[in-house]
Amino acid sequence: MIRDAKILIQKLNSALVSLREKDEQLISSSIPFLIQRANEVVASEESDAQSRERFILLRLCGQENFISLPYAIACLLSSQV
Repeated sequence: MIRDAKILIQKLNSALVSLREKDEQLISSSIPFLIQRANEVVASEESDAQSRERFILLRLCGQENFISLPYAIACLLSSQV
């Protein structure tokens, strides 16, 4: 009985390690995509095009910030709106 429990625990441990490795691969491949999408500037109407271009130029010269991973995580975890 103890031997069976030990075997089941080893199988469970192997399955959990496999899941962790798959999660690590998924997260490491999705972070660059998420940051790219978070920093994408989209104009919804023609009148927004000038504002969009101005914002992009300000960002390029360092007067507007790019969204970084730590900032995005802090926003997700924050209870403040």
